[in-house]
This record gives sequence, C-alpha cells and structure tokens, in this order.
Amino acid sequence: MPVSIRSALRPALAALAVGLLAAAGCARGTRPTPPEPGALARDAMRGLEARLMQTPARLEFVAEATGAFVTRWEGSLTLGLGAEVSLRARAAGDATAGLMLDARGAATRLGPLDEPRTVRTPAALREAVVIGLSRMGLLHNLARLAEGELPDHAGGDVTAWVTVEPTDLGPEVDIEGARARPITMRILVGGRHTGDATLWLDETTGLPVRREQVVRFQDGEMQVVERYRVPDA
Repeated sequence: MPVSIRSALRPALAALAVGLLAAAGCARGTRPTPPEPGALARDAMRGLEARLMQTPARLEFVAEATGAFVTRWEGSLTLGLGAEVSLRARAAGDATAGLMLDARGAATRLGPLDEPRTVRTPAALREAVVIGLSRMGLLHNLARLAEGELPDHAGGDVTAWVTVEPTDLGPEVDIEGARARPITMRILVGGRHTGDATLWLDETTGLPVRREQVVRFQDGEMQVVERYRVPDA
C-alpha cells in the first residue's frame, strides 16, 4: 500500500480500533437481561408436568373447598410406570364415602368405592390426571369420580382444553414443612378465564406441596386449598 494512502487511512483505522475496544468493554460490563418472571414460572410448570408424566411418584393429599361449594377429601395419588395410576380418596367425616381410580393395563376401575365400574383404559389417562393436578388441582377430577366418570379429557386434548398463564415465580418460603417457591397463574378452561391459583413447589423434590385457588361460577366463588406431601418411605 503506498505510504500516502496508508497515512490517509491511519486516522480512520485508529478510530475503528478505539471503537472496537470500547464495544468489547461494554460487552464485558453488560449484565445479561434476567428472564421475565412469567418465563421462569412457565419453565417451572413444564418441569413439574414433565416429571409427573415420566417418573413414578406418590402424593398424599387433603383437598378442601369453601364458599359456593363446601367439601373436604383426603387420600393418595400414585403414578406408576407408563399408564399406571391409582387414586384413593375419602370424604372427611364420612368413612362410607370413598372414591377410587385404578388403572392397570387395559382395564380401569373407577368411581365410588362401594360401586365402581370397569372401563377400557383411555389413551391419555395419565396425562389427564397429571394436567388436572398441575393446572386445576385434584378436586375437579374427584368430583368426576364421584359421578362415576373418568378424569376430564382422558381420551386426549387435555392440554388444549385447560391451559394456564403463569405470571410469576416467587422467592423460596417455608410452607407445609418444606422450602418451596410459589407459581402464580391464571386458569383458562376452554379459553375462558375461570380462576386463579398459587402452586408451591418443593425446591428439593420439585413436587407440589400446596395449592390455593379461587374458582369462579355464575353464582359465586369457591376457595380451594390442597395440601400435598410425599409419604415417608
């Protein structure tokens, strides 16, 4: 390159070098943008549902409703391998009122304990139970079992039928004997906003420990509290 051209370019090249160094310094000093609270909450929900779909788990629960409807159930939910699902529940204060769901292989027994019926196991039964638990709570499908019906959308499409809009993942708190983080969410059934909930997930196990929910009906609201625990081995 001729000396005259090199001399003419030198100021521009120097300015370019200074600009690049400044940009590199800014890049090193810039902190990454933290994820939005809604994104963290969505990730936590996806992780919970994926775990319950793929990994055996057992939870004991108490589900209580007040307001427009008043009821209380206690029981256990077992998610085995594949499509194996077992659920037992009894109404508080009434030893004769019990519900069951027992899916093993091609046959599923379900309904009131004193009068269960047997049906062919639906293709999406486990998914319906898991999504029902994570997005609506157990009480909805307990009501279905009381009528001798399978969990809602056990034949498929449950993830499209009931959706949630997680809005925040809160800090760890001590609740139900565990360190857990709350997910707040809006619940939509068939695209309609039907309620709001907070679901606490155990920081150690990733499993739910408590759910507080408000369900809206035309004639009023129902407040639901569900508590979950992993039974001692």
